[in-house]
Amino acid sequence: MHPKIALALCAAPALALLLQETRSTDAPALAWGDFDADGLADLATIVPDGPLRLLRNLGDGSFEDVTAASGVAARGVRHAAFVDVDADGRLDLFLLGPDGRPALHRGLGDGAFEDATAACGLGGVAPATGARWSDYDGDGHVDVELTTATGVRLLHNDGRGALRESGHAWAAVRADPDAAATAPAILAVDPAAAAVPGTPG
Repeated sequence: MHPKIALALCAAPALALLLQETRSTDAPALAWGDFDADGLADLATIVPDGPLRLLRNLGDGSFEDVTAASGVAARGVRHAAFVDVDADGRLDLFLLGPDGRPALHRGLGDGAFEDATAACGLGGVAPATGARWSDYDGDGHVDVELTTATGVRLLHNDGRGALRESGHAWAAVRADPDAAATAPAILAVDPAAAAVPGTPG
């Protein structure tokens, strides 16, 4: 393993590894997830001021760049997470762009994605510096906590792929420290922070 890369294990069925650059902000952060549902862990890479790349695992130790075919084009991504927002069994891709604006690309299960930012309710959400995913209310659907310039915003997942702001939710999370223990582990990569979502920072 490259000496500058730190390895962390996440107990998630679809996501197993987080590789986070810990010394040089110019090096890529890597996220693993089976986004084409073929049983092999594929790879997403983000580089400060560089393009997001999606690499398909060919099963023989090599990877194919499928970024163009995936339908996702992004540069300077600050945060990326594979997460099944709409509970259809296929990984979606959540991003924070260079300006902190959130975006969601719904996974189609074959390695391709479609932009669902507006449809899921993220179109008017303020820029964020970070995001953490957990099932704060124990309803089986992952919700997202966004850190913004004006404070933390918690968006509740309705189970059908829509995220809506919940005014009381953050207080509920803080009041129930056991919520994190029951929340599914979600893989997220943030070049500015090495903490794994759902764990103490």
